[in-house]
Order: sequence, then C-alpha cells, then structure tokens
Amino acid sequence: MATPLRLEVGIGTVVVHRDRLVVVEQRFGTDRVRIRDLATGERLNAAIGALRSRPTLSAADLGRREEMLRTTAERPWQVGTAREIQSAVDGALRGADPPEDLWGLIEANEFLHVVRDVTSWAITNFESFLAHPPAYVVPPCLYLGAFEPFRWPDRRLAPRDARIGANRLDRVFDPSMRRAALWTARSLLATRHPRPLHESRALSLNERRQRAFRHQNVEGLAWLVARARH
Repeated sequence: MATPLRLEVGIGTVVVHRDRLVVVEQRFGTDRVRIRDLATGERLNAAIGALRSRPTLSAADLGRREEMLRTTAERPWQVGTAREIQSAVDGALRGADPPEDLWGLIEANEFLHVVRDVTSWAITNFESFLAHPPAYVVPPCLYLGAFEPFRWPDRRLAPRDARIGANRLDRVFDPSMRRAALWTARSLLATRHPRPLHESRALSLNERRQRAFRHQNVEGLAWLVARARH
C-alpha cells in the first residue's frame, strides 16, 4: 500500500494520487501542488496531504495484485497465454534467454529491450490530439475476441510530450494499462498465438503485425522502427 509522504515534495517527483502515478509540476505555497497524470496527461491541483509515495512492489507481489483484479469469468487458456510473456520477462531479468520455440532466437538482454520498446509504444499516444494509444486500438484478432481483462477502459490519453518521450511501463500504476501493454507485446512478438474466435485458423506472426500496424499512427511506427535500429 502507498504510504503518506514524509519528505519534501519537489518539482518532478513521481508520486501516487488516487491510485494513479502523477508527477509534480508546480508548488503553491506549503500545502498544494500542480500534478500531471503520467498516463493520461490530465493536470489538476491537489493537496500535498493527498499524495502518497510510490509503492515498491516485487514482480511476485505485482502478479498477485493483478490476479486479484481478474474476474472469475476468465478462460484458463487465455490467462495462461498472457502469463507466458510475464514468465519470459521474469526469466530474462535473471539472465535466462526466453524459450526459443515461442520467442525465437534472442538473448535475455535483447529480449528485455524489445519488450520495453514495444510496451512503451503500446501505451503512448503519438497523435497530436486526445486519442487511444496503440494497446487499445489494435485489431480484435490480437485480443481473441472481447477478452475484457486485457482491454483498456474506454479513455483517451494526452499527446506525447516530446520533452519527456514515450511512456514507460515502469511508470504505469494502473494494472489494466500494464496488462494491455504486455498482452499487445505478446501478440506482436510471440512466434505463435491462439486462434482468434472469429478466424478459421491461427494467424502467423507477420499477419498479426501487418494487421496491428495497419491501423497505427505513422509517427508512432517510425518511433518504434528507430528504436529497433538502436
């Protein structure tokens, strides 16, 4: 659980406000601040007493927390599929290469970089107006039908701030946003993927990527390509 702040709150400090990660942009006197939601870009004034320090959760604790948020209507094979990328990331953090049969021939460090870039792309609005990020607008074939636990709430994000860059998964506190980003990455990186409910066969990796990228902002795709060349 997030704890009340005991230290001085400075400009640029990342804190929690109403269970969301925000950054402090301005102070008013001794007890109020101007904050910006890191996910939506929404700005508002808040009392310092309403802010909480950012919690530090282990991967296991975060997994248990998200497990509690899932509904009993989930299909076991879908949950297992989603956990594959979590398992691969956990292993890569320990230095183990991800399973070649699912992720191809890739080393642990490179895999972590790719997942970081794809999830950052997935949760960033590259449009110049309020819009859904890529994790929400990918075609239904990547979501296996209306699988709501891995869908975003129907909200739009503020455009990307060029001074800050793309969003990062480690700055996202909302479990639904984290799940959508990881599920999108799994859909676009894994060599195999379950057959969509409305398709007669499973889609290949290239087919999944073509369908997903066809609907995306050109600037966002250019950003992703540039990251892949680093």
